[in-house]
Amino acid sequence: MVLGVGDGDSRQALAHPLGLIRSAGGMIQRDFAGTPCVFLLQGAYRGMVLSRELDGEVLDFEVLSHEPLLLRDGSGTVWDYTGHGISGKNTGRQLGIMPDSYVSKWSEWSLAHPGASIASPSDLRIGS
Repeated sequence: MVLGVGDGDSRQALAHPLGLIRSAGGMIQRDFAGTPCVFLLQGAYRGMVLSRELDGEVLDFEVLSHEPLLLRDGSGTVWDYTGHGISGKNTGRQLGIMPDSYVSKWSEWSLAHPGASIASPSDLRIGS
């Protein structure tokens, strides 16, 4: 199983094995198609890919808790798994959900996204 993200404009597609995200603590921060993203996994199979840009600023996150998955950015804002700011400076704000991102079997993802690449531990900036 993978959490993938695709970009129709550039025809790029990238997938992360769920086991890799899980071993990284449920979060991987990296750029995709020029957008800083965070790949999130809550529970066994709930995946979400969010943009880390907010008002022109790139946010860096740390994991506060795993169940439920909560993140904290450098300003101290706490974000839930769906990208809603729930406390701090950005309370009530929403991070953008990356279009064409979802959990799938690799065989299905690669058929829907020809030429997709799959991430390996060596090319990741892994969250805490």
